[in-house]
Amino acid sequence: MDNHAPLPPAIAAHVGPGASPTSARLLTVEDAAKLLSTTPTALRARCRRHARRTGREVIARLGAGVVAFKFGASWRLHIDPP
Repeated sequence: MDNHAPLPPAIAAHVGPGASPTSARLLTVEDAAKLLSTTPTALRARCRRHARRTGREVIARLGAGVVAFKFGASWRLHIDPP
């Protein structure tokens, strides 16, 4: 993602107004799985089960401040700090 490009509407709505692409750090499934103490396969399955279409975007709200966004065939996750 280009650092100067606007955030997709679904991500901008989640992370709040004025957030830049660098402040809205999106993690790969592998990196997020390490932080969440799970396997990438289990995290992908959880994203698929919780996926909901919002307009043109697919979003999975996993709870505890974890939100997954689908980009093409892959997922990117945003984890709110505690």
